[in-house]
Amino acid sequence: MDVRRVGEAGLTGLRGRILTPVVRLVSRRTPLDERSLRAALGAVFLILAVRTLVAAGREARRAA
Repeated sequence: MDVRRVGEAGLTGLRGRILTPVVRLVSRRTPLDERSLRAALGAVFLILAVRTLVAAGREARRAA
């Protein structure tokens, strides 16, 4: 499993289009390359999405 690909999966759609200029700007000012930054930010968004789904599932289970 390629960790970068998993991280970049979190930056699909609108999030990816919005964060692309941000990633480019940050990569110019830091020693990190664009692909690593995209993977890191994508992983953060992926974790947040899973967290939201789990919380919604727990809430639905409590309501049932």
